[in-house]
Amino acid sequence: MRSRSTGPPSRGDRPILRSVPIAKPQGGTRWLTVLDPVGQAEYRAVVRPLAGRIERSLGHEVRAIRASSRGEPWKLAPWRQARASWRGSVRRAIRDVTSGTTFAVADVRDCYASISPETLAELLGPEAAHAIAVLRRFRECGVRGLPIGPEPSAILANAVLSRLDDAIRRSGVRHLRWVDDIALWGPTADVRAAMRSLRMAAAALGLDLHREKTRILEDRSEAAALLLSDRDSSIIAAP
Repeated sequence: MRSRSTGPPSRGDRPILRSVPIAKPQGGTRWLTVLDPVGQAEYRAVVRPLAGRIERSLGHEVRAIRASSRGEPWKLAPWRQARASWRGSVRRAIRDVTSGTTFAVADVRDCYASISPETLAELLGPEAAHAIAVLRRFRECGVRGLPIGPEPSAILANAVLSRLDDAIRRSGVRHLRWVDDIALWGPTADVRAAMRSLRMAAAALGLDLHREKTRILEDRSEAAALLLSDRDSSIIAAP
């Protein structure tokens, strides 16, 4: 890790932003943050130096939202392709598991809003100083955690959520992650241990697992019905 920070200096004033309500498929409202062009360009600029490092920290289990360096310093990989990869991998996992395999799901409550600049500063170090400064200015404007909507937030979210991937891997079970939605499977005892490790890892990061959406499933039929539905909790996704 480099000891110096990278990225352009902040412009020094508060960004111009507005909040736009979006209805959630399951009910309720999600508030998207729309930045002015200068704020949007600055946010991309301060996250750009971190994107490659964060992407390299992710395992093959992560299907959304991944960064690609093709054609520019970074951009988000196509959503439709990522979603197809997720569904295909989940379908194969459900089809190919042996008898006695247990499935579980987990979901982070208010994921982006719960990722604080301080948590990112601790995880990413001095190199992220400019990004942290921008996030703190967003907070002064009323934004909790990462602003929902701007693409750089997806890059920064993976820096935190990758720690949940690490906790699951250490438990010896298999898993897939779509943003903050996680599917995991393996022997029952190992899955239960993984869920405990996951809760502890989330708490250490200031994240809270959604009680109603984090549970062990009855069987592979329930896993298929839940994980292969058309429901998508992505914050940034193509229609």
